[in-house]
Amino acid sequence: MNTKRFCLFFVVVVLLFISCSTSSADGDDDSVYNSCTITYDAHGGTGTVPASIVVTRGNSISVSENTGNLTKEGFKFAGWSVVSGGSVVYRPGDVINTSSYTNIYLYASWARILHVKYHNNIYDGGLTGSLPSDTCEYIVGDTVTLKTNSGNYSLPGYTFSGWNVFLDNITVFKQAGSSFVIPNIANDIEVTPNMVSLSSGGTGGTGSTTTHTYADVGTAEYALASGMAAGTGVSSTGATAYTTTSSSGTSLTCDYHLNGYSNSGLTLTGTITSVVSTAPSSTSTTGTVNVIGGTVTKIVYNYGSTGTVLSGTRTYTFSDGSTWVYNIATGAFTKS
Repeated sequence: MNTKRFCLFFVVVVLLFISCSTSSADGDDDSVYNSCTITYDAHGGTGTVPASIVVTRGNSISVSENTGNLTKEGFKFAGWSVVSGGSVVYRPGDVINTSSYTNIYLYASWARILHVKYHNNIYDGGLTGSLPSDTCEYIVGDTVTLKTNSGNYSLPGYTFSGWNVFLDNITVFKQAGSSFVIPNIANDIEVTPNMVSLSSGGTGGTGSTTTHTYADVGTAEYALASGMAAGTGVSSTGATAYTTTSSSGTSLTCDYHLNGYSNSGLTLTGTITSVVSTAPSSTSTTGTVNVIGGTVTKIVYNYGSTGTVLSGTRTYTFSDGSTWVYNIATGAFTKS
């Protein structure tokens, strides 16, 4: 009798133990799968990352600001990425719904800081006034508003007509006070004054029935630069803008083909060839592009650079039959 009672007691104890263990395990699983943890990572930055947050799964949560003042030399905090080194996916204040997540890792995304630098070309002698400066820190996608000629920068025999803006290997003309969005570039933006010669048929010149300034080629140059950018990485010869590349020794050749590419109401055809040499570091750009629409009918590239020293010309033919030459080094725009 005592043996039976002992066996019954033993069975009851075992069942109670199994029941408690199962309840405990179920509770742990519910805790894991019913919550979501958001963890922040500095991704190479210094400072303090926002504290991790645990929320009930399915709730929405706002992405944190850069509360710990994370910094990285030469870079600017741009937002948060879901992979290390990835592009921005979430910006501070964005809302994430946690229904599909148990863990979310957010990595600081860093954008290279770009500066806008105003400087003289190689004009010398007789210069008066001063160039403006821009102390702001920019990143790709920011809007830059160009300064006015508030320092009355001037050169005898020339008149200031605007700014030449160098965006890596592309140069565009912009009026003082105008704005532009920084494209995907790697280097600082160089800005130089566009000085038009008064004695060669430029603004204020005499003895010429046809007068043009560098500002007159702005639309055609913008369309051309857009076509070259659109064709980057496109290899289909049927595309309206595509590129072909080849390498030999220490040089890389990239041909930008415009096959009826349209932009800003203009249609462009022709090829621009850029040869980049690594020893010594230099770039040469040549080619001819025909333009349909607008006032510029043809652009001929023939210029190069060694390091930061630019040389050569771009020649423009206008619908009125006149041909004008832009000197890359001096910024002079003269009638041919």
